[in-house]
Amino acid sequence: MRRGRHADAVRRGAARGDPATPYRWTVETPRRLGPSAVVLDNRADGHTGYLSSRCVHRKVDDFLLYGSLPGSQ
Repeated sequence: MRRGRHADAVRRGAARGDPATPYRWTVETPRRLGPSAVVLDNRADGHTGYLSSRCVHRKVDDFLLYGSLPGSQ
């Protein structure tokens, strides 16, 4: 497993139109986790954007494979 420069970061992705997980939970998460939390905001409908959004797919893969956070490249 490769450890990126942001190995301690917690990344939370969410779609604003998610019927299963209220968007307010996404907004509350970084407040609870502190500065290590990063939110990837997908302005779409559905429970996950990983398979339906190329942008989300790429950002999640970059984080999991290389530790890259959105906006840090």
